[in-house]
Amino acid sequence: MLILLGGTAAGALNYTAGNEDSVTRILGYDVYKIEGSGDYIIYYPLPNGSIKVLKKGEAGGFFPTFVKVPRQEWIRELSTGEEALYAPPTPLILYVTKDGKLGIKSLTSSRVELDGEKTLNLKGGVGVQVIGSCPRGWIDFGGRYCLNPQWDLYFESRAKSKTFNEWVSVMGLKIENKVAEEIDFDWDLVLSRSTYSYWTIGIDVGPLTVLSVSKGHRFEGWALDISYQSLGPLTVNSNTWERYLNIKVEYIVAHAKVPAYDKLTRRYVDIEIAQTYPIKIHSTGKYTIWESPTRGIYFTESQGNNPPRITTTPNI
Repeated sequence: MLILLGGTAAGALNYTAGNEDSVTRILGYDVYKIEGSGDYIIYYPLPNGSIKVLKKGEAGGFFPTFVKVPRQEWIRELSTGEEALYAPPTPLILYVTKDGKLGIKSLTSSRVELDGEKTLNLKGGVGVQVIGSCPRGWIDFGGRYCLNPQWDLYFESRAKSKTFNEWVSVMGLKIENKVAEEIDFDWDLVLSRSTYSYWTIGIDVGPLTVLSVSKGHRFEGWALDISYQSLGPLTVNSNTWERYLNIKVEYIVAHAKVPAYDKLTRRYVDIEIAQTYPIKIHSTGKYTIWESPTRGIYFTESQGNNPPRITTTPNI
């Protein structure tokens, strides 16, 4: 009877953890079913600039993984009563598969599959001749790169994050061929609670670079609605013409390094991992922006905080 009840409970947990649309939470814990093969780290950036490792393990286990995510620290930090849009970061999972691929994902559903999409192949490209061997005890995938067997410990001790608050260009138009004589344009930008924040993730080592975009948390708070258009045709044939729409954004950059050895160059290297995530949009409200050849740029029907800025050079 005990075996039957235990098996039924385990089956129910696995079924619950198979949610592909959202994260199942039980008693304050996020429940994940991590499928595939390889080792992983689940971690989370904190407002104080540190990165907390929430779980280490090996994929493919029978039981689901329970993780306590300290997202309340971000919710307290972001929901200050300011009229802004905010989105707490989602946890991230960094993994190394058995066949030598390094990948990273945003955890937005309970079912997590460690696959080969948007991963860094530690074996290197096709046709690369590898000479030499790994340092003693290092993980050899039979290719170009070896990993330190304690790569997860190095990751935990060297990972860090930093928050930035600045004006960022989110839309732009540049004409430099000097063929068009006049232009008309109309831009619309709407951000609301139906908009998601996204992790932009880059993995870089040697000649290989992986850049991926992964869904994060839905925004909460106040909306932003911008309409920007020309009032009659604008003359652009005399010079290069540029316009950029900028909003005030607060974002977090998380940075980590995974120690590796390059058998081709016979050097110890760091696999750089950079992650960027918008956590707060300070520009909110409704704005109508017109631009005309005679009156320049001006606003009508505008109300809100941190009005958008129009510039002739981008803020990247």
